Amino acid sequence: MSERTAAVDTTSIGRESIGTDSIGEASIGEASIGVTINGEDRLLAVGTTIRQVLEQLNLPDCGVAVAVDNAVAAQDRWDSPIAAGAQLDILTAVQGG
Repeated sequence: MSERTAAVDTTSIGRESIGTDSIGEASIGEASIGVTINGEDRLLAVGTTIRQVLEQLNLPDCGVAVAVDNAVAAQDRWDSPIAAGAQLDILTAVQGG
C-alpha cells in the first residue's frame, strides 16, 4: 500500500501564471494599489478581492490557502477588497505518493 502525503506547491503561481494582463490589474488612468503576490510586486485595481485573484489564476475554492500579511485569510474574508501594500501568499495543496 502506498503512503499518501500532502505538500504545498507554490511554483505554479509565480510570474508565469500571474501575467501583466491578469488578476484585475489596473489600466492606465484607473485607480490602483500596489500589492505583493507570492513575492512578485503587482498593481491591482482598487477593490480587487482575494476571490477575484484566485478566479483569474483558475484556482478552485478548495485546496487553496491564502495568507494576507502572514496571517491565514479565512474564506469568509475572500470577498473583501485587498488593502494597498498587502502581501498575499497563495498556496495550493498537491498529493504525492
